[in-house]
Amino acid sequence: MLINTIPFDFQTRSVIETGSNELSGTVAKLIYHADDFSLVEIPAGVKRLRGYIFNDVWPTTPLTITVPEGVTQVDSKAFCNCAIGTVTFPSTVTALPADCFADSSPEKIVIHRPAGSIAGYPWGADNEPEIEWKG
Repeated sequence: MLINTIPFDFQTRSVIETGSNELSGTVAKLIYHADDFSLVEIPAGVKRLRGYIFNDVWPTTPLTITVPEGVTQVDSKAFCNCAIGTVTFPSTVTALPADCFADSSPEKIVIHRPAGSIAGYPWGADNEPEIEWKG
């Protein structure tokens, strides 16, 4: 099931659990319209980040995104064409697509796995982001 309701709480500025195990572009479109928003909390239980979920998201402050433990799949261009400060991946993410960060320049990528265990650096990023391996 895809998140197909408004999964965003403007009070706590976090994504609300909706019973889905996939995160859709709905979240990113809501963030896009809240240009002062910079922290994205993906709910526990999500297993897959779909392609283009953060496409064309340019808040005034680059996003800080924490992908929760349990996410196992990140689709092609999930973080493309957007402003990313730091994105943190859990140990359950074992691969990133070669174009994961296409047309983006993340400042820092934190990966909770052993150094070099996910091939393909910088995964399509326009820059050479700082990588922190925590495995």
